[in-house]
Amino acid sequence: MKLPLVFGGFAAASLSAAFSSTTSLATFNAWAPTNAVEMTFEGPTSDLNIGATYSEGGHIANQIGSGGLYIATPGGPADAGDILPTITSNILVQGGDEDFEIVFDGLQRAVGMDTISNTASSPIQVNAYDSANLLVGTVFVPADATLSFLGLVHDAGISRITWFGPNAGQGTFDDTGIDNVRVEAVPEPATLAVLGLGAMILRRRRA
Repeated sequence: MKLPLVFGGFAAASLSAAFSSTTSLATFNAWAPTNAVEMTFEGPTSDLNIGATYSEGGHIANQIGSGGLYIATPGGPADAGDILPTITSNILVQGGDEDFEIVFDGLQRAVGMDTISNTASSPIQVNAYDSANLLVGTVFVPADATLSFLGLVHDAGISRITWFGPNAGQGTFDDTGIDNVRVEAVPEPATLAVLGLGAMILRRRRA
């Protein structure tokens, strides 16, 4: 395993040479120019306990452990009592142990999200997995009560991510979550073939 790298305050322990992470939305957009926001969590108009599973855009959020998934709304009970940064849109959180996963609809070359962290004794751990459910990279989000961005890229594709919140028992400082999940799918073989043909034509013209 490589030694952890630090990206703008986020520590990333990469298990794959093809795995990269960034805290810059501009950098993520440059890495994944066709990415699109596919999970906004904006359906509920008030704080809502949505149980063990939530689906949007073909992607599925599942609770890990106990506590249930929750949509927190600006000014709602969770925002006022548990979420330290001021939020301006709905976010996905989980009660209890703060742990959940996102299973993607197909392999995604790039995954980005807004991250919401509180003050706690340990950072948030985000893991990315490939199509064989093998860990390809880990990023640690500081628990410093901020709204930030996290972008992940793995050329072979990310099938799911897991979010493990800070240690339980932090009281009103415990809730953490995500918003505006962006993805860019792994190109289909036909698309890769067209791109390869275009590159070959350009090389011949330059020759």
